[in-house]
Amino acid sequence: MKKQKKSIGLAFLALMLTLAAGLACNAPLVAPTAPLATATPYRASTDAPLEPTAVPTETDVPTAPPAAEGPNLVITDVSFATETPAVETWVPVEATVENQGDAVAAGYDLVLISHYGVGPPNPSGVERLPDLVPGATHTLTFEPGLLYAHAGPATVRVLATDTWYELGDPDSTGEAGDTWDVEITVQEAE
Repeated sequence: MKKQKKSIGLAFLALMLTLAAGLACNAPLVAPTAPLATATPYRASTDAPLEPTAVPTETDVPTAPPAAEGPNLVITDVSFATETPAVETWVPVEATVENQGDAVAAGYDLVLISHYGVGPPNPSGVERLPDLVPGATHTLTFEPGLLYAHAGPATVRVLATDTWYELGDPDSTGEAGDTWDVEITVQEAE
């Protein structure tokens, strides 16, 4: 025990002298790189031999459960009666939403925007979604749906959002919503 105290004392003294010398000549302080000492537990002669202990592996270390993420509405399908409607012809649109989160999705709307990216975001339809528990799906049909006055291409956006009435923003999915864009081509009436 005396030898151990003496060697610790000498190591401490050597460290202090190194630091003092470095301070005296304005050298940068660098920690010594002496090997780490390992502690051996005290054992009386009557003690049983020490058993080796297992080193924990990654799988032994308990992990915290993932943090709650809340609701996560995902539009899983959008379908049209036709993707090449004629001018002045109503086109019903069906959309399916799934709550892929871990909390109830409440207060969300499904918004249908017939000309996304062109002019003001006037919705062609807004429907309130029912509260959806985690894993639940809901299919909603916009009827009569879309009606176009002019022929040509159009981007249709379906938006699941809880901020539509606050912002009127066709890009705002709110806290946990989603968007789905579809390109359609409106044909001249025959």
